[in-house]
Amino acid sequence: MSPSSSSPAAYSLSPSSAPCSALSSEGPRRSPSRPCWLRLSLQASFPALLLGLLLVPFALPSSVHAQDLDADMVSAMDFAEEAPSKGWKGSAMLSYLGNTGNTESESLQASIAPIYGTETWEHRFKFGAEVNTEDRETTAERYEAFYEARWPLSEKVYLFGLIGFERDLFSAFERQWREVVGIGRQVVKTERHELDLSLAGGARQSEIADAPAGQEDENEFIVRGFGSWKVTLSPTSTFQQTLVAEYGDLSTSIDSITALNASLTETIGLQLSYTVRHETDVPAMIDDTDTATAVALTYSF
Repeated sequence: MSPSSSSPAAYSLSPSSAPCSALSSEGPRRSPSRPCWLRLSLQASFPALLLGLLLVPFALPSSVHAQDLDADMVSAMDFAEEAPSKGWKGSAMLSYLGNTGNTESESLQASIAPIYGTETWEHRFKFGAEVNTEDRETTAERYEAFYEARWPLSEKVYLFGLIGFERDLFSAFERQWREVVGIGRQVVKTERHELDLSLAGGARQSEIADAPAGQEDENEFIVRGFGSWKVTLSPTSTFQQTLVAEYGDLSTSIDSITALNASLTETIGLQLSYTVRHETDVPAMIDDTDTATAVALTYSF
């Protein structure tokens, strides 16, 4: 997260509950910010959460998905012949904003998200970078790289594994790695609405900024939830809301992206987006929430 002051960040955490000796026998580390019983309950209930994800669509009104029930009966063997589509596809985005005058500022965002499909697997990649400067001083610098492998169980349900890396020079965590496995489901798909949900569990490793010697690295169990809602407004415009939440022993992060897309040609478009990143339990002098507004040129291939 971006600093709220120009002074160096002090490694001072907000008060937290006492650590649980039964959960860790390691040396000095930051105390968990959540009660131990909550962590144990979370790990114990993880299988039930996965099962609940699959049952969500059946709690919806029958009119939403009654016409699609037959598709759920497609076996994994039959479905493998239909999807995912073979070959490469994906999208790229580039955004630049600059201001001159009494205050000079620049903002550059770029990302590419290629997807490669085989007869039975879908491989998804994402690489992104963001750099902001004000009066020739860097105020934000962030990089990310993700890889996700999907294997379909049916037309709507898939298993996946995801590994990711993030580096943020103005965050409580300079570097973070994560490895999760889980299950996802396309809950709703109509001509106008698409709703995808997924739930996964795994591990996260964090390199804490300005931490005392011996406490630079933290390892934790995490639960990762993902949701994407897409609305087709017209043949050339769409609205999309994406939400990613990661719950860990030490910190919880929530990323929200709200975007409005307009097609200019078959491959080129414009995107107006608003991003919110929130991190709990950050050191003192570090803001726990970052926001960004961007107007970008997009390219689909």
